[in-house]
Amino acid sequence: MKAILPTLFEVIEHHVHLNLDPEIQNLILAASAATIDRLLAPVLNQAKSRKKKRRSPKANKKIPVRTFSDWNEPNPEYLIIDFVVR
Repeated sequence: MKAILPTLFEVIEHHVHLNLDPEIQNLILAASAATIDRLLAPVLNQAKSRKKKRRSPKANKKIPVRTFSDWNEPNPEYLIIDFVVR
């Protein structure tokens, strides 16, 4: 985030027509990356809490998988392929 701040200020001033006081802009640009992360943590936590989705079960739980000990019948050279389109 710190690396993109100078460019971000330019874009915001150009497109949003927001003019920050140069003193405030210099203070923000002088802040360390850790300070920026610490200040943005509450906003990021709030954004992450809103994005909770119900996850679907993983494909490996839906599709049965046979291991080397399961090859009683048919013989190992027997092959079945299913094509799945999402």
